[in-house]
Amino acid sequence: MANTIDFRVKNGLAVISTATMLSTAASTSTTTGAVIISGGLGLGGALYAGGSIFANGSKVVTEATVPGVLSLNSLTGAVVISAGTDTA
Repeated sequence: MANTIDFRVKNGLAVISTATMLSTAASTSTTTGAVIISGGLGLGGALYAGGSIFANGSKVVTEATVPGVLSLNSLTGAVVISAGTDTA
């Protein structure tokens, strides 16, 4: 059986500069796409997505969403929309 992995990291990888993935593979699930992560993902900065964002198979953010008004509840994982003011 041929090994299809060209590069394997056993004990972690630190990238000091920018890492660029050149694959254009589309993602249609948690197991497809140019980058597949089996564990969680932690981000220390902004996230820019050029398409829709899905959670548990359901679309939660689309291309038409107004930028800068979404956040995630760290306890529940819920998407929080905080735009506008309550005038009631």
